Amino acid sequence: MLLIFGEGLDTLRECDEELSQAFMIGASDSLGYHGWAWTLNSDLLSFMQTQNQIVYFIRQAPVPITPENFEATVHFGTVRGSYIPALLRLLNGVFAPQIFRNTTWPESIRNHFASHLHRFLACLTDTRYKLEGRTVLYVPTEAVNMKPEAVVKDKELVQRLETSMIHWTRQIKEVLSAQETVETGENLGPLEEIEFWHNRCMDLSGISKQLVKPGVKHIESILSLAKSSYLVPFMKLAQQIQDGSRQAQSNLTFLSILKEPYQELAFMRPKDISSKLPRLISLIRIIWVNSPHYNTRERLTALFRKVCVCRGWDRGL
Repeated sequence: MLLIFGEGLDTLRECDEELSQAFMIGASDSLGYHGWAWTLNSDLLSFMQTQNQIVYFIRQAPVPITPENFEATVHFGTVRGSYIPALLRLLNGVFAPQIFRNTTWPESIRNHFASHLHRFLACLTDTRYKLEGRTVLYVPTEAVNMKPEAVVKDKELVQRLETSMIHWTRQIKEVLSAQETVETGENLGPLEEIEFWHNRCMDLSGISKQLVKPGVKHIESILSLAKSSYLVPFMKLAQQIQDGSRQAQSNLTFLSILKEPYQELAFMRPKDISSKLPRLISLIRIIWVNSPHYNTRERLTALFRKVCVCRGWDRGL
């Protein structure tokens, strides 16, 4: 049974015939809410108005609620802001540590549940930060305080760490393939390409910093000691990330000198362009001579071609 506690539930009151038991628990000033708590069916949740914060109550057993059995019978908490970050904070901060420290469950049930929880947290972490255009690796904390020699004796735990490394490998492959997709595109203008290298520099540098954090290195040492077959492919991709980060930073540095002249070209009339070309060609030559990654024939040819894609020319300016 799910109880939603909050304001702005007038729309739900219009559906009174759809609600099973209207008033379940009264509002209290100490919780900062005034209103009613309603028993909701899942198909009615869409009627709720947007709330910045909600307090939820879940009755764990169909028994009367009294002041004496409230804490044992009702699970409750708050959710603030966007639901995905709130769920991730709740799982990482409250439930996951308790589950991984639990030693009372049967070993088979604990291993099975922990394995699925790690998978869910990895996917949830990936989804949460993709909303911001970032790639963040989920690092399990289950073995963080254990020595590698002790961890390798627990085959189930080693397999869970391998699952996390497989997910990291998949994330890194997606990031690396994104560069190939953009670089082969012919419709990007020069300013869009500069923006791409800026975003890529931020993403790759963020991943590079994560790859050298103690949690990731600790898992690497465990899987190295366990002779995991997933370690070598991951290490190769991690090296590509490091190399790609340096390349992205270098490309952004050199391409940034073209941002101002490209912005001018985007809003110039065709008859005025010729006066700006000598400076533009001179800057491209600087890139050709000095850039360690953007000095190939293909890249320079594409750079000149992208001049024709500057915004504004197709509007007849």
